Order: sequence, then structure tokens, then C-alpha cells
Amino acid sequence: TERFPEQGLGWMVLGALQWAAGNISEGLAAMQTSARLLPQDAETHANLGATLTKLERFAEAEPCLRRALEIDPGFAAAHVHLGDWYQMQGRYREAEASLRSATAVQSGGGPTDNDLRHSSLLFVLSHNPTQNAQALFAEHCRIGAILEADARVSRPHHRNTREPDRRLRVGWVSGDLGNQAGAHGSEPVRAQLQHRSLLQLHAYYNNPVEDGVTRRLRGYFAHWQPVTGLSDAQLARKIIDD
Repeated sequence: TERFPEQGLGWMVLGALQWAAGNISEGLAAMQTSARLLPQDAETHANLGATLTKLERFAEAEPCLRRALEIDPGFAAAHVHLGDWYQMQGRYREAEASLRSATAVQSGGGPTDNDLRHSSLLFVLSHNPTQNAQALFAEHCRIGAILEADARVSRPHHRNTREPDRRLRVGWVSGDLGNQAGAHGSEPVRAQLQHRSLLQLHAYYNNPVEDGVTRRLRGYFAHWQPVTGLSDAQLARKIIDD
């Protein structure tokens, strides 16, 4: 961006890298610049809208997201980010509609790939106080079948022996081993399990961002593996090898 300050793609990538590193506020200026330099690019407007949503600047975020969908109505990322925009304001019905639109379109992969589109939908449904429990369970089963379809045939098998007194190795795969509600809620469980002589805890952390809570949680695990860059097959192989 220093050598080519009018290159919109460079600003967009810089903003995305800042986002991935957890530097949301720092990435905002880069995304605003990219949106100015690439006025007809749906992705840069969607990224800017998502950043403003994350910062809870909802009034500024909406026109960016609407603009992205105006440019490309089939851009899945914009539908996902608009769903997040609705969800953060407690507008669950509209959020669900946006996320179902995201699962129906084809374009706009990358960070908002098929898995994330479906998991975002389940997240919204799980937080909607009007959602029926049976319907929610059925939706989890339906989406689970979709996500597992490709992996079911090639799923590897564990080679562990079956001795009942063998030390049991338990793996936790999570992107929330940080300052997240799930991490705080399950921390007392990990604190108890780490002292069990017949257990050995392994962590597979698929989030590039670490904070003070992450560093504290490391102490509960005998082995800690950052796995953000691994494919599903590579992660499965790592878990089996461990």
C-alpha cells in the first residue's frame, strides 16, 4: 500500500489480514480505503460492512452490506454478514432469512464457505427465543448430514488398542479457547480433568488469535496444537496419530 496507495486490492487484503489477526479497529481504515477505490466490488463493501457491524456501528454498516448485495445479489459473504448484522441487534427472523439466502447461493466462498454459512444459521436459530426445540434439533441433524456427506466415505479410523485400563487421550477441537463464553463455561471441567491420572488432554486450537485466557487455558492440556492452517484431512490425521 505504500508503493501503490491507489491499489484497492492491496488495501482490501491489508484490512482482511488485520481482521484475521483480531485487529478489527486497525483494519477499518484499510477497508474504508478499499471501498473508496473499488466502488463496484461486492467483497470490499461486504468486508467493510462486517467490520462496522463487529464494532457495533450498525447504522454505518447497513448501507455497505446493501451495496454489496446490490452489486452481486448472489454473493454469499454479504448475506452472511447481513445475517450477523441482524443477529447482533436481536432481529433473529431477518437474520435467519439472510443466512438461508447465503446457503442457497453459489458465489462468494473463502471465509464464508459452506460450513460457515450453515454454522452461522445454527448459531442464529439457537439464540432465537421463539425457536422450537424439536425443530432446532431437526435442523442440526439436517445440516450435520450435509456437512458430513463428503467426509463420511473417507473418514479414517482410529488404530488405538482396546485395553480398558489404557490411559485415555481426549482431544478438544475448538476456536473458542480464548476470552469466549464457551471457554469460561467449560474451564472448571478442564480444571478437574487435568488431574485425572487416566486422562491425557490434547487441544487443537483453530483460531489464530490468542489472548490472556488462551495462555491460561494452555496449562490444562498436556499437548497444545495450533491447527488453523490444516485441512480437514490433515487435522484428522494429526488427531489419529496423537
